[in-house]
Amino acid sequence: MARAAALILAAVAAAALAAAIPGCSNRSASRTRVTPGAVVRERADSSASRSDAIGVAEGTPRDIAGLSPEVARDRALAAYQKGAFLADERRSREALPYLVDAVKYAPDLAEAHYDLALVRLDLADTARAISSFRRAVELSPHNTTFRGGLAAALARTGKTRQALTEYRRVLELDPHAAVSRFAAAELEESLGDRAAAVDDWKLFLQENPSGPWADEARRRLDALSGSKQ
Repeated sequence: MARAAALILAAVAAAALAAAIPGCSNRSASRTRVTPGAVVRERADSSASRSDAIGVAEGTPRDIAGLSPEVARDRALAAYQKGAFLADERRSREALPYLVDAVKYAPDLAEAHYDLALVRLDLADTARAISSFRRAVELSPHNTTFRGGLAAALARTGKTRQALTEYRRVLELDPHAAVSRFAAAELEESLGDRAAAVDDWKLFLQENPSGPWADEARRRLDALSGSKQ
């Protein structure tokens, strides 16, 4: 498995890369709350907000036939908040049924599909994780976090060209996405596209000239430059 893909997936789950690379999103620093009209991201700066989330769902209801849209959305809200809280606590097996219910009651909630993908990935259910990432991307195609998660999961399973396609789409949406730039360069190098890899290592270093990832990028760039001579 590519080094970048492994690190990126860890960052998506635990926000480890946010401190290493400026501009990298920190998922665990925010809470996504589902509302009847939208998904709104807001800061979760107090333990009270986390305590509120833990009590919203008393069970994991599964029957949706005959429910009004309002009731279904309310149940999705309860299941999602409970599942997201458990996922943030790394209690993936407990979170799984809540997140499954959330996307069952509200199949258009991209954030719930994304969190479900992370939980499935943590439980080594990679094929279903990729399906959930894809659904999140379908629902929110301009969300670079969702697309980056899909790319990293594809890279983990050896689908290198598909992963590279998704990373390039992330970079089309956000040319400053440092994690995706690093991963794209690594995948290009592994596929033998040295020219593209050199370009992306250079672009990465232009915006991230220092730090451990910069050292690695510089080493890779020097190795490629030397191999051309």
